[in-house]
Amino acid sequence: PELETLTIFLKTWFGAFSTRAISASELITSVSGQLNDPKLIHLKKAIEDLPLSSSQQQSSKSVGRYLGHRKGRVAGGLVLEPGLKISDRQTWRVKRVEVI
Repeated sequence: PELETLTIFLKTWFGAFSTRAISASELITSVSGQLNDPKLIHLKKAIEDLPLSSSQQQSSKSVGRYLGHRKGRVAGGLVLEPGLKISDRQTWRVKRVEVI
């Protein structure tokens, strides 16, 4: 179930942002409020399905921690990589895995 959840999350992230690096805070902000974009609606559902503690569901801190623990993990042909730090905030990107 963990791999399946991660795969769905990475695929919906990639569908919404491609390889653009964003912070956990930007990720949460992008799926907040009234959503009309189907890609963001699917991404919000994928974030809600992440194994986060219920008290911290969808906080940027808990999502950032989740991302940090899964950097470099490959799921569904995609990999989560750290991007640059901007204003002391780590950014993250999802990229396709290069098959050799």
